[in-house]
Amino acid sequence: MISLMRMRVVRVATVVGLLALAACGSQRSDSAAGDDPPADVVSDDYTGRFSGANLTILSSPDHGPQLCSAVAESYPPQCGGPDIEGWDWSVVDHESARGTSWGAYDVTGTFDDGVFTLTEPPAAPTPPDADDDFGCPEPCDPATDHTPRELRQIADQIAADLPDVQSVWSDPRAGTVGVTVWVAYESLWQQLAAEHGADVIDLDGVLQPIDDHE
Repeated sequence: MISLMRMRVVRVATVVGLLALAACGSQRSDSAAGDDPPADVVSDDYTGRFSGANLTILSSPDHGPQLCSAVAESYPPQCGGPDIEGWDWSVVDHESARGTSWGAYDVTGTFDDGVFTLTEPPAAPTPPDADDDFGCPEPCDPATDHTPRELRQIADQIAADLPDVQSVWSDPRAGTVGVTVWVAYESLWQQLAAEHGADVIDLDGVLQPIDDHE
């Protein structure tokens, strides 16, 4: 029995406890929709390349090679996500069983209409960062004055409204709600900022732009 890759799941969770929050101050930003988006948010017409680190790729009798969002703990594993053009199992190390092939890789390519197209050969996966990058350094200074319950409610709503979201969580120490999608497009950023506040939403893409997108 092989060791399956770590599951990627849609999660709605408070990443730190309330005791940690009690030591933090409270501050509300006046940011609003229309503020500059985060650096890794790309315009909707971005045509440059993206990189993805330590991503699971899987093909099965039901579909060709795809990026995985959630990996089921079965044997062989099961998952689904955006299709990959240009994938060749014969040139990469991988595991196979019962018509299913899978492995973890660093990939570079373009993303268009929900399809990821390789522009470089896949590489061995970058080990995941073991550091906990949630929350904020001490002394904690949250970006908003939302209560933990309000942040959880926002996370719940986003998870319900965005079926393609990869992960969403509330972070009371930072006063934000983290949202991860395959690609962080500006139109989605503007939508979430308008609904919940630009100071609340921490939007990130699984695929990160590597070409100029300002």
